[in-house]
Amino acid sequence: MFEYGKEFFTNGAIISISVIILEFLITKIILTVLRRIISQVAKKQGREKDMLYILIKKGLSVVMYAIAVMLACQEIVPLRNIGKAILGVSGVLTVVVALGTQKMAENIVAGATIGAYQPFKKGDLINIPEKNITGFIEDLNLRHVVIRTYENSRLIVPNKIIDDAVVENRTSDGVINNMNYYYFDIGYKSDHQKAIDLIITYLKKNDLVVDKDNITVIIFALGESGVRMRAGFATANQGDAFAVKTDLNRFILESFKQNGIEIPYHYLNIINKNDLS
Repeated sequence: MFEYGKEFFTNGAIISISVIILEFLITKIILTVLRRIISQVAKKQGREKDMLYILIKKGLSVVMYAIAVMLACQEIVPLRNIGKAILGVSGVLTVVVALGTQKMAENIVAGATIGAYQPFKKGDLINIPEKNITGFIEDLNLRHVVIRTYENSRLIVPNKIIDDAVVENRTSDGVINNMNYYYFDIGYKSDHQKAIDLIITYLKKNDLVVDKDNITVIIFALGESGVRMRAGFATANQGDAFAVKTDLNRFILESFKQNGIEIPYHYLNIINKNDLS
């Protein structure tokens, strides 16, 4: 009875079929245990939907079932050589696929890196200065990150770009730190400290400005026709920031005029040669 089917099965039909079933059952049990352990680790870290753990689980499934199929091929006589051929060809295919999907592979590796180190998470407000992108993280996966901007548009940014860029995370302990900067010039002969005091006083009284202890006004640069100043303040959102900046324009025009603080502007001296003769 056990010899039946030996021309098709390596160890006979009963034993070979039993071995194949057992191989897949063991594979499923091992895979279930490993996936459960990974899920528990992810849950303890609060990272159940983390792309890194999703990648590990999917990768394990592919590898484990691939091994099970290769072992099953050894129990079926016509497929033994096919199994060996598949194993040999798989190396060549891996190289070809890797070359053809290099960018995708880079994004996947970058996504795994982002998932491992977690520089940001869903809901965080980030800024990528070199790409002029600011917005909230809506989704992270193995290929890209979805960013919702203040204009409510969604940007699909490949993981490789984010992994290579300098990313500012404006969220700290769940609190959005929406820092804004306002630039203005004053004359070299003007009272710089008076200008600083006026701006700080205005920002502290403005109800749209949050975290009033972190308001800053500094001398940012020395320009050709005036001193470049920078005021830094935080708001709850970009809409409030725009309102503060527009009102600050009006305040500067009125208060600087009243306090004799010059707002410099470019002008030309035209010399008439006829007047010199």
